[in-house]
Amino acid sequence: MIVTVKDGIPVAKKMTRIVEGARGAYMEFHRDDIIKENLFIPQRQLWRVTPSWITKVYYVWYETKDGAKFYYQQKLVNYADYFIGFYYVDPTLVKEVADEEPAYFMSAAEQASLEAEADYWEEKAVADAR
Repeated sequence: MIVTVKDGIPVAKKMTRIVEGARGAYMEFHRDDIIKENLFIPQRQLWRVTPSWITKVYYVWYETKDGAKFYYQQKLVNYADYFIGFYYVDPTLVKEVADEEPAYFMSAAEQASLEAEADYWEEKAVADAR
């Protein structure tokens, strides 16, 4: 099984379940089933992984390059049955759940560029916090 979003970007090898909560339905994915090279933490959300915030936030915000938002759950909440250490996405952002291999993976150059940008902003956030 392959789960893709908007532009056909594969994001997971399989889905765990659908979780219904006060904020609607979300698809759940085990961290081992996520295709991590196609997700990144956007610059504006890097504060969530800084030393002063990482233990306080309920989730880490990831996106695909086409903007589909994924949550990596860090803490339990009282409005939904989310599990710590699992990823969640709004099903309306999912294009397809198919029984085929992915047609697209982020290239090594694209991944390196996003990682370099994330490293820069993470270092800047840590420096600014001092």
